[in-house]
Amino acid sequence: MHKVGVISVWIGIILTVIGLFVGFPMMFMEHSLAMPVLMVVPFGFVFGFGGLVTVLMTAPDTKRTNSNLE
Repeated sequence: MHKVGVISVWIGIILTVIGLFVGFPMMFMEHSLAMPVLMVVPFGFVFGFGGLVTVLMTAPDTKRTNSNLE
């Protein structure tokens, strides 16, 4: 599950960067596909945030297994 979270974070980063760096120039050139490309940005944030939460919730906890408290 940890690997799925990492992949999801990378997909979110890629979608966000593509949406921003392709969508804004298209918008200023008044291209008809500018708004659909810009709508990719929120999906990128959702993928990235979901992946971040998944990574944090499923990360292996090495400090806990090596502690002498238990």
